[in-house]
Amino acid sequence: MNVKSMFYKRCAAAALLWIAAGAGALYSEERQETPFAAGKQWAVFIAIDRYAQWPALPNPVRDARELRDILVSRYLFHEIRELYNEQAGAEGVRALFADLRRSAGINDSVFVFFAGYGYRDKFTDDGFWIPSDAGQSAESGDAEGAWLSNTEMKDALAGIPAKHVFLVSDGFFSADGIAETATEGGDNGDGDGAYYLQAYRKVSRQVLTSGAVRSGPHSAAFAASLKTALREAEGPYFDAARLFERVREEVAAPSPALGVIKISGAPERTLFFQGASHQDGGSFVFFRQAGMPAVPPLRAVRTGSVMVTSEIAGTLLLDRRETGTVIGENGSAMLWNVPVGEREVSVRDPAGAVTKALRTVRVQEGRTAETLVEHPFMDTFVRIPGGVFMMGSPAAEYLRNDDEAQHQAVTRDFFMQKTAVSVAEFRRFVEETSYRTQAEAQGGYVWTGSSWEIREGAYWKSPSIAQEESHPVVLVSWHDAARYCNWRSEREGLAPAYTIRGMAVTWNEKAGGYRLPTEAEWEYAARAGAATPFSTGGTITAEQANFNGAYPYKSDAPEAYRETTVPADFFAPNAWGLYNMHGNVWEWCWDVYDAYPAGKPLAKTDPSYRVRRGGSWSYAGHYLRAAYRSYAAAASAYNSTGFRLVRSIPETTP
Repeated sequence: MNVKSMFYKRCAAAALLWIAAGAGALYSEERQETPFAAGKQWAVFIAIDRYAQWPALPNPVRDARELRDILVSRYLFHEIRELYNEQAGAEGVRALFADLRRSAGINDSVFVFFAGYGYRDKFTDDGFWIPSDAGQSAESGDAEGAWLSNTEMKDALAGIPAKHVFLVSDGFFSADGIAETATEGGDNGDGDGAYYLQAYRKVSRQVLTSGAVRSGPHSAAFAASLKTALREAEGPYFDAARLFERVREEVAAPSPALGVIKISGAPERTLFFQGASHQDGGSFVFFRQAGMPAVPPLRAVRTGSVMVTSEIAGTLLLDRRETGTVIGENGSAMLWNVPVGEREVSVRDPAGAVTKALRTVRVQEGRTAETLVEHPFMDTFVRIPGGVFMMGSPAAEYLRNDDEAQHQAVTRDFFMQKTAVSVAEFRRFVEETSYRTQAEAQGGYVWTGSSWEIREGAYWKSPSIAQEESHPVVLVSWHDAARYCNWRSEREGLAPAYTIRGMAVTWNEKAGGYRLPTEAEWEYAARAGAATPFSTGGTITAEQANFNGAYPYKSDAPEAYRETTVPADFFAPNAWGLYNMHGNVWEWCWDVYDAYPAGKPLAKTDPSYRVRRGGSWSYAGHYLRAAYRSYAAAASAYNSTGFRLVRSIPETTP
């Protein structure tokens, strides 16, 4: 049997690329076809018992919750959204659909249940949903009190960027909102699942309504028949057409109707991807949890599924074979009909590098396994848990400065490089891009032992101190560091964090690429949960950090002074796994040097000056305090200053 594979490409513009479609199973052992990625199943419930100006109804909310329980217990659903009574006002409903437009994916399936009053104007034949705050007429107000027209609801449903949208309206949805369609569905008990495969592959926009030609409230008989049909359905699959057949057998009047959402002539803005209108043969498919979720394979191959989450943008591989699925950064995809056993999942990035999941995934029959493909940077980065901390130093801290006013600061989770960027890492950047640092053009500052001196020819390759490839790179400016961040992001297929035009640098906070830490992130990570001057406690020694040991903190006894840098991971890491947050080299931060919110105004501020933190090999011990703030011109380069990278963690990682 000829089997064609079908796959989808996920891209930033949320545009659907329908690569191929055909008949048969999603995976053939004989042909070694790869599975395709399917999306989430959403269930949305809008039900109203209590109205501001309409008579109360006895059962809608109870029926919605019972229907929810049936769906969640028997069928595959990943996301649930609910609006009941006061929550289901006009603006609440609009906000819910706006959220679905933002959140639903192009491979997803969205089931929407509405129970409450519906209304049909007998003169205009216009149909309306009646929200909980509705007035006595459709003209009761522009926002609160307004009715929701079928036209608005059609646009809202058509605008959800999902492959399948199925509205069950246990109220009124007028005939102007739907077009009658063929109702024959199901696989007639043959069990091969071919019908459901075809139905799932095509786009659907369906409506099942309790009475398409009359006004009226929620129908108890209609709701009861829905629950019975979904509770008693047999087999691994069930779809909108079969549901309608069961309901029609149980409900005589008003006569239920199944149709498709009419969007001919709909404004282009409602069509989020090509093919948003209903395709003949398409249907919303319910997947039973037992034996779910994929159509049975062509041969007697025992299968399960794998939910893959990837931190890398690229092409998904299963057992080192292309699946045809492109996953965005921090994207996710479900692989159906994966043969049972140990499976290797990996991602090929745009540069051709292949990164495997942390471990092989064990696929069991009829079950969904999960796996994560982490960015390879996790070998050299740690995840810093977000939190609230006291930034700055208490008034009694020894040798504190006035610009360290203590105040509460908040950070989100982020990734931080375990070490400062090394000479070897920076060398790769320069060799691949032929980049010329600012110090090469204007000279760099070197420590003579008693003062800072700018020298022509002093740059990262020639720092006037003894360095090896494993040492942190120095004599790099803040601008050099920003350009390195973008280069590394682009090289690894990440969205660059910075937009750079000449000397102007703008941070795109939503981008997932590499960047410099904020001053708050740096101090939070350096403290690693400690409230003391150092993560090591109240003092620090030359056995714990690299600094000018002739001037230790809170001690008159001189310690070792190495007079140069040491390898980036030379000393023991702090409690969060970070090396040399105290000493070795100053580290550039993103921030302009300025007063803290709770502090005194500084005598002089300059937007071209950026913050440095951590102290260095040439500075006394008190400069290594977690709260100490240094700064320098963003274009300047010192042989005491380097940088380390961080990456933001998106608030949602589908």
